[in-house]
Amino acid sequence: MNTTEAVLRRLGDGRAHQPGLLRDEFGLSADAFARVLDELARLGLPVHQLGSDGIQLAGPIDWLDGTRLAGRARTLGLDLTLEWLCESTNSRLHDALHQGRMPCVLLAEAQSGGRGRRGRGWVSPPGAGLYLSLAWRSTRPPAELAPLALIVGMAAAGVLREIGVAAMVKWPNDLQVDGCKLGGCLVEVAAAGSGPSDLVLGLGINCRLPSTTELDQPWTDLHRLGISTDRTELAIRLIDGLVEALRQFDREGAGPALAQWSGFDALAGRMVDVVWDHGRQLSGPALGIDQAGRLLVGQGESALPLHSGEVRVRSTA
Repeated sequence: MNTTEAVLRRLGDGRAHQPGLLRDEFGLSADAFARVLDELARLGLPVHQLGSDGIQLAGPIDWLDGTRLAGRARTLGLDLTLEWLCESTNSRLHDALHQGRMPCVLLAEAQSGGRGRRGRGWVSPPGAGLYLSLAWRSTRPPAELAPLALIVGMAAAGVLREIGVAAMVKWPNDLQVDGCKLGGCLVEVAAAGSGPSDLVLGLGINCRLPSTTELDQPWTDLHRLGISTDRTELAIRLIDGLVEALRQFDREGAGPALAQWSGFDALAGRMVDVVWDHGRQLSGPALGIDQAGRLLVGQGESALPLHSGEVRVRSTA
């Protein structure tokens, strides 16, 4: 355990602590202790100054229980790793593929360079969300993998609904509640040929983000939604749901899962603008998906299927 993690685990009780006592406990100089607090701030978890009363986090941290997670992973036939901090769980699992450790799951308490779709960063403060990736070898050929982001999103949304969250999926990979982002998934094909395909599937859920968190879109988390849940139990449920969805996909293809899309579609009937990096733009009503998981956007009397692009819901104001 490095010094930053050790200090955070002490602060993670949510109580006020005297900096001098913490410095003495961990044998840190004032400068070294300041660097620890700066690192926590860079990771998105500010430590609040309480004047003469010391320092304190905004709330306690519900740490992941590695023993419980490993027990469930063994039952599912998964190799599990739990880390305090990594740059990106998806990036780290790419290394596992080369080592032959499949299937396997990696969870981190924090990410320093979490990744979302289209190269965006994923805010991942310590203990504030669930950050997990699953490496899986699918028996399906590459041509059938395109809908997997939708399948993963629906599996995660289904688990969230079980704990009382009215989660929807915004095509192709965002988890939303009332138009606010709660999480997202990232599916990457690590290796593929004519036969089995090696995949890394990342999933992030906002559990209790600091109130100072800034994102480029409206966001929410489980705490704001009034959901109090054990992060370890939620992680176990999500892993169960993902494995079940992937096994069904391998057995039956995408059809059975995509048949459920209308019940999860956050864009259904909404007017949307679709934009691409090269500047092209298209507008129209979102009309669901086709059998390949492509978004259907109305264009006059027809519907245009789209396999990529940034989708923005048009304001009605």
